[in-house]
Amino acid sequence: MATDYGFRYDPMEWVEGSDSLQAALVRRHVFHAPHAGDAAMFRARVEVILAEQREDGSLGEPGHNKAARLMELADLGVDPDRPEVARAIAAAVRGTNETPGPWIRDIRALCMLGAGGRPEVKAALELVVAKEAEWNGAWKLCPWGQAFYLRALWAARDVHDTHALMGSILTWMADGLSDAGCIGYKDPWGLIWAAGIIDLPEAKRLVDLLIPTILRGQESDGGWGDDPYDAWSKNSLKVFQALVTHGLLDELRGRPPLPSDWEIVRELTAPDGDLSGLTYDGERLWVMDRDKNEAIAVSPTDGSVQQRLPIPVEEPQGIGWWDDGLAVTREDPKRVVVLDAATGDVKRELPIDAVEWMGGLAQANDELWVSDGFAGGVWRYSDDRPEEPRMLVLAGPAPGALTPASDGVWHSDGFAPFIIKTGFEGELRDWGERPFGGRCEALAWDGTELWALDATDKRICAIRKARPA
Repeated sequence: MATDYGFRYDPMEWVEGSDSLQAALVRRHVFHAPHAGDAAMFRARVEVILAEQREDGSLGEPGHNKAARLMELADLGVDPDRPEVARAIAAAVRGTNETPGPWIRDIRALCMLGAGGRPEVKAALELVVAKEAEWNGAWKLCPWGQAFYLRALWAARDVHDTHALMGSILTWMADGLSDAGCIGYKDPWGLIWAAGIIDLPEAKRLVDLLIPTILRGQESDGGWGDDPYDAWSKNSLKVFQALVTHGLLDELRGRPPLPSDWEIVRELTAPDGDLSGLTYDGERLWVMDRDKNEAIAVSPTDGSVQQRLPIPVEEPQGIGWWDDGLAVTREDPKRVVVLDAATGDVKRELPIDAVEWMGGLAQANDELWVSDGFAGGVWRYSDDRPEEPRMLVLAGPAPGALTPASDGVWHSDGFAPFIIKTGFEGELRDWGERPFGGRCEALAWDGTELWALDATDKRICAIRKARPA
């Protein structure tokens, strides 16, 4: 296992104490010990789902939701012969005009509901396997794409022998993980979601390597959240399935609790406002107030407000320092706007059309780096060819806030519960949990200390590694 530590909070307290639907699903499917009121909760949720049924029998909105709702019904223990469910199964078998017949998520849903033996499902599964080259690979599909396929292949393992294919996918995933448990572009919670139900040695290896993510993503109630029933979120069901399927729960409960990765060495009271973004100009820290659309300079010594600067940009996304100006990103149109920090005058504008999901920005190696959470890296802009940005994949899968460091950039991550230092060539340099219980909004490096913004508790803190991650 990739750590000597265990849980900070006893996860079984959440299992026994939570009255959420997630907890009821965990009790049913993982521990097979439902509480008295769980069945009524399931029945109520079933009725909500079936109330969305469309005239053609499909459930929810067109697209992937029809399969997601069918899978949820299966987990809720619905009778597949119930007329509404039978109509939904028939709709999934038919498919849509765009994708006739069942496709990957439909395949899993139909197998879960006992319809995996239908000829249409078998034919669709054979086509999935035949087209492996189109969907199997680290940079193919979306950040959760292969997780959908793995879960379907596991559900259909009795329809078609998919074991070797699953093993090969799980192997490249595990081989590609960094010491922080990250692989470019892929959501680690999606990997846990997939490997957590697959009882194969390759899946256990992958979950073992993701234990640092699981431990740092745990919440103070002992669980991992009650986010929606789907791939693109951290939630308790997928984590408990992974821990119990691979025999890790009791071992982790018996280990000493994971200590904090960080210690606070200085704490400043942050200004009032809806705070976001953080940067350092060589003397002062700057933070952005979204309510007033202004940047605020504060003293790193005592937190006193030194200056307030109106930002002449609607809905600014992030701030940084570029050469001798305060740089602000905007979404529409996509621009970096550089301001004179003394007057607020616009000194320069740079189009950044390559960026899909706007994140933070930082000056690194005489280039402007703008993070793109969709692409899993930063776009590097240089003065000698500003119209030809270059992509650099970072050591975290969905980079957000950025700040320069002497040997790379520190950045937060939208998927992994970490802040990560990536070197100038994309290599992992350092990492640790996202500070303040995951509430770290932004980062700034002053040449000596790493500063982090806690917008919830209105503080800006200099933090230092308490120990190696």
